[in-house]
Amino acid sequence: MKILHVKNTANIASILAKEQRKLGHTSDVFVYNRVFNHPADFNLNISQHESRLSKFSKFINSFVDNKLYDYDLYHFHFGSFFPHNLDLPFFKLLGKKIVLHYHGDDIRGRKETFFARHLCHTKFVATPDLLKYVPGAVWIPNPVDLEELPYVGCKRNRDKVKIVHAPSSRAKKGTEHIINACDQLKKEGYKIELCLIENTPHKEAIDLYKQGDIVVDQLLLGVGCGVFGFECMALGKPVCVYVNEEYLQYFKSMPFVNTPPSNIKESLRMLIEDASLRAKLGKMGRRYIESKHNPASVAREVLKFY
Repeated sequence: MKILHVKNTANIASILAKEQRKLGHTSDVFVYNRVFNHPADFNLNISQHESRLSKFSKFINSFVDNKLYDYDLYHFHFGSFFPHNLDLPFFKLLGKKIVLHYHGDDIRGRKETFFARHLCHTKFVATPDLLKYVPGAVWIPNPVDLEELPYVGCKRNRDKVKIVHAPSSRAKKGTEHIINACDQLKKEGYKIELCLIENTPHKEAIDLYKQGDIVVDQLLLGVGCGVFGFECMALGKPVCVYVNEEYLQYFKSMPFVNTPPSNIKESLRMLIEDASLRAKLGKMGRRYIESKHNPASVAREVLKFY
């Protein structure tokens, strides 16, 4: 099968494509630009300052020159080629299979477009909370590249405990609560360092994750880990993240410190004081990722729905 992944949200498309190739398929990734230097086979390299006409011209030239019309299935991430999925009828007329993969803000709190509702072969969601916005969708856990993320665990006997947080949006992830909690803990005499990782190329970010002792993912959404949290679990780091009661059923086997914003200070205090607990959660987290987010397993599951 010839598969084209369109856009590469959180590197998910390139991980799936890599595994699909191992399974004997042709699988490529198309992007408008390489966010955080995630890999892609076709990159338009479009800047924010280009006119709509320039962007459209680049797209048409790439579509024709690279024979992007010559795929059997189009796996769209975070929207299709055109706004409002206006391009989906074209692919349907060509007899192509259409897959829409929702990752978060592309559907959370919104309604699907008319074409998305009626023209898709399959729809995936990256987190279980999105299921209520996309009737009939399938929750596919985000694959984590285990080769790129070897287990490193937690270092002991350091002068300072390093807390890592990598918000895509400070307001949505609860970053202010984390900063305030760390400031209070420092005043209480705890030797800690908060490392905020923002707008950093992916490989550089991973190097920074490896240096962490404690990881804090989102505290406000209540829907579990994003890719950042899962990558840190793969590295063997303990993760604080908020999961509300509605979604706990989906994460029964996931080792994490459930942390609403009201409890971030105490969650951090507990992990700062207990190096053994940090190590234990880190080892359990790695095993969980190998079991639930193994890229080979996820890729095979995705193919079942193609």
